[in-house]
Amino acid sequence: MQDHKLRIGFLSDYLTSEYVDNLINGISNFCAENNIRLFLFQIGDFHKKNPTFTNFEFASVTAFINSNNLDGLIVASSALLHSVNREEYLAILKDFSPLRIVNIASEIPGVPSVVADFEEAFDSLIQYLIDVQGCRRFGFMGVESQTPEVVQRTEIFNRVLARNGISKDNVVVWKSTFDYSSAYKKLTEYRREHGIIDFDAIVALNDEMAFACSDFCIRRMKMMVPNDILITGFDNLQRATFNNPTITSINQQIEFIGYTAANTLYKLLKGKEVPPVQRIKAKAVLRQSTAKDKEAQKNFPGNNFISVDSRTSRDFSTSFSVSEWFNKRTQILQAANFQNSIDANVIFDTLPEIITNSLRGFGFQAAAVITYEHPIEEPAPFDYFKLPSKARFFAGFDYEKTFNVINFP
Repeated sequence: MQDHKLRIGFLSDYLTSEYVDNLINGISNFCAENNIRLFLFQIGDFHKKNPTFTNFEFASVTAFINSNNLDGLIVASSALLHSVNREEYLAILKDFSPLRIVNIASEIPGVPSVVADFEEAFDSLIQYLIDVQGCRRFGFMGVESQTPEVVQRTEIFNRVLARNGISKDNVVVWKSTFDYSSAYKKLTEYRREHGIIDFDAIVALNDEMAFACSDFCIRRMKMMVPNDILITGFDNLQRATFNNPTITSINQQIEFIGYTAANTLYKLLKGKEVPPVQRIKAKAVLRQSTAKDKEAQKNFPGNNFISVDSRTSRDFSTSFSVSEWFNKRTQILQAANFQNSIDANVIFDTLPEIITNSLRGFGFQAAAVITYEHPIEEPAPFDYFKLPSKARFFAGFDYEKTFNVINFP
């Protein structure tokens, strides 16, 4: 008899950010190498303080996360802890018992965790801005969050400035929400009140906000980056390598973290011992946005720097190509056409065939749309969802099993 094919799940708040996409790439690479089925779940904004927010509907999907459907689960605490506190997060994990769980990004007692060790790299980057590039006045694009990562990054920034005798009077702090539009809005409001952006550097706690800072300074303030102001980000996303100018960032080896988490869960499921915490060393990646003095950029302190051209024996670095861009553009157009087809064909009986043909166009090998037999109405947002006992196949296909919605019995 063949061994049971392992099924593992990955849970995040949303599956749309590049950070999460990179985690998924690493996890899926390990799963492909070891013949493991991977299931993706997004829980949305799970915080009770937003009772009217429609993302509570995503919570219904987590009802499928149980030992009947999965053998183990990987959870991205870095994403979930933005919308729930630590106690609520631990309660969510407890609800998935007895599933074996591996946690990503923060240390959770009793749960094997894979975290990025970015302290030395981020400390060295701020010190470099001060010592090598001569920065004394800073803008700090922070986040309205108490997640361990945000707290640690903020503490490192403040510690380096205090160590170098830079007064808090020389620092302006904004609290964004880790996204482009929020950071851009914060700078717009600051300019409206103060009239100028008068800093040597803006340090952003992720790359999305760094992109917004760079774009705002260039487009709205007519400044030159890095000649007039330096910009740094965090996470080393793909756009950082082809943004104009390219953005200095912290490479947390996100794909490798995902790969390591999947490997750790695999070992757990095989009954092997695993470390309670595994730390993946981060490195600073210097690019054009901090190259005001290009010769000085070569003098990065310590061993916490990597060249943008460096490669490891196993390449988990983020890369980007024209063909990848074209493929993603094509997928976006297909999604738009899919939406238009549904909007233009609201006759219920024709929807299964329309959806099935559209799903084929996305390049899936198999896909299924399942509906419940009767509409489900909830009087108010819910935290937990009870699955109905029955559901039915509505649309889809499977090339391997040679069926689709048209000939499915």
